Amino acid sequence: MLAEDDTTSICPKADSLTIVGPYHDMNLSTRFPNIHTLTVLTIETLDLHKFRRLRHLITDNMGLLPHLTPRIHTLTLINKNGIYLSPIIYSYVHHLTISKFFVNNPNTITSIQRYFPNLHSLDIQFVSNPTIFRDSLDILFDARQWPDFKLLRTNWVDEDFYHYHLIKIWLSDNTELKSRSDDFYAHCDGQSLTVWL
Repeated sequence: MLAEDDTTSICPKADSLTIVGPYHDMNLSTRFPNIHTLTVLTIETLDLHKFRRLRHLITDNMGLLPHLTPRIHTLTLINKNGIYLSPIIYSYVHHLTISKFFVNNPNTITSIQRYFPNLHSLDIQFVSNPTIFRDSLDILFDARQWPDFKLLRTNWVDEDFYHYHLIKIWLSDNTELKSRSDDFYAHCDGQSLTVWL
């Protein structure tokens, strides 16, 4: 941890950095040249291009999204007020986590597919509505829309199903996974659901 008045120290061994306050004139990308994971919890914008080793951005600032660089392949959005994506396609983002936000409409999933066409994994939560949950799973598991999609982590919503050891059968019967020829693995403990395709 640096002192508040330290604006010149260089930390080449630091691989993660969290910014929670003003950082004007601190030249962070030069001071932290090997940052792989950057957490930005402030409303200020930041020139992400200067962080040459940055691969994972964690932020609650949706205003940073238009500034993503192709090097960033993992994105974690923290937002309880909704996801507001700019009309930019983030084809280089392969892993997306959305926390503190609950999907309440399958159209949200459609938007995520549109803006993140090459997503490999998604960690997302749904409102407690079995219909929205099933409809969203159908969209997520449609191989034509996301051919590279391999991993889903989410909460379990369907309260009418209690045989969690049979979750693979339930998914095959109730979602687009029935149309896939490849085998998949699923795990459900009654609170969370993980599906590997």
